[in-house]
Amino acid sequence: KGISGSNLQLWFDASDSSTISHSSNAVSHWNDKSGNDNHATQTTSSKQPILTPNGLNGKPYVTFDGSNDSLVATSLNITQSYSFFIAAKRDSGSSTKQYLFDGLSSDSYRSLLSLNKNGMVQMWAGSWTTSNINTPSGAFIVSAIFNSSSSRLSLNGTGVTNLDTNTRNLTNGIRIGGNYPDSNDYLKGSI
Repeated sequence: KGISGSNLQLWFDASDSSTISHSSNAVSHWNDKSGNDNHATQTTSSKQPILTPNGLNGKPYVTFDGSNDSLVATSLNITQSYSFFIAAKRDSGSSTKQYLFDGLSSDSYRSLLSLNKNGMVQMWAGSWTTSNINTPSGAFIVSAIFNSSSSRLSLNGTGVTNLDTNTRNLTNGIRIGGNYPDSNDYLKGSI
């Protein structure tokens, strides 16, 4: 099904193979289907995530290795409030903090969603939340609404409201699967 709405800013769909450019399944480009041209790229071949054509429930997904894979969309420019809806899968065996996404250029332009920060799913946009939602193993659906002190987080339908993430925005792009300086907190799993 299509997603509609005039405020949609970013939409990556691994099940639409026409949106992913790859060489031997190493993803170099993932087209944004929102119509805003916020495409994600990775030009360094050793840092490219892998397209898994027949993944969860037979649907394709993009797999990040947990050591250095990430994609960047430099054109994304959004200010709070905004929402993320992500279908993902976390691989077992890693006890480190892992970011589904983060800002791109500096600490001042960050909002992020972290798995396994102190064993929990946490949000940050200047301040860490305390969600008390355990980091999942296996497949999950997460929604994160960044709205300052009224932020919300939901994992597989279990939600927490009135989280205070602070007010930082994603006005200088987004990194998918790692932290903003591309140095740590890499996702070991799939989106």
